[in-house]
Amino acid sequence: MKRRALWVTLFIVLLIAGFGISYLLGAHNQYRDIAGTWEVQLNNPQQQYIEAVNLQTELGEPTTLTIKGDGSAVFKTNTFGLTTFKVSYELPRERLRSSDSYEMSVKKAEITQSIYANEMTQKLSTLYSENASPAEASEELIRLLDELKADTSHQADIRDEAQEHIYAQNYFDIISENETSFKLTYQFPKKETLYIRVVSKDKLESVDTKTNQVLATFTRKK
Repeated sequence: MKRRALWVTLFIVLLIAGFGISYLLGAHNQYRDIAGTWEVQLNNPQQQYIEAVNLQTELGEPTTLTIKGDGSAVFKTNTFGLTTFKVSYELPRERLRSSDSYEMSVKKAEITQSIYANEMTQKLSTLYSENASPAEASEELIRLLDELKADTSHQADIRDEAQEHIYAQNYFDIISENETSFKLTYQFPKKETLYIRVVSKDKLESVDTKTNQVLATFTRKK
């Protein structure tokens, strides 16, 4: 009798453990339907696509969005190996059906720029601001970084000026700077989101929720 009760207890424990493991695995892979690497094509590269960072894909390697099963995602573009923009997202924790639209929250955005022969000649056409054209914003950033490289004692002043001229709504900071590269990051004082709509297993779209306009198309990378 005791042996039978022991087996019943063991069976219940294993059953509960099995459900627990299944739940955890399911939560870790709840986005497996859209997990993978997606190539991004902006419908209008001149239109501000993400409030803090506008990525333009006309130059260099294709922009990609990589989504993991746990809901973490990275939006990345690389221009001729010189400039890399990377935006990290996280998807909501609650489980969603593959037919739903996903609201991805920005965690941080980074830009890494390589410097060759100590010359800042590569225009950062992917950086936009509210009050300047892409070319003007690029020239302004290059000027600020040249000034920083020449005299690091003015780093704080340059950082403040960059914040004012490049993108007033976000915080511009220099993470590291040396002879070969520098790294910038944007901290987000307010919630920034990217809305993704599942069209098929190999196609996603980013939509403007106010106008329902398709801003970008994501094609699964084979």
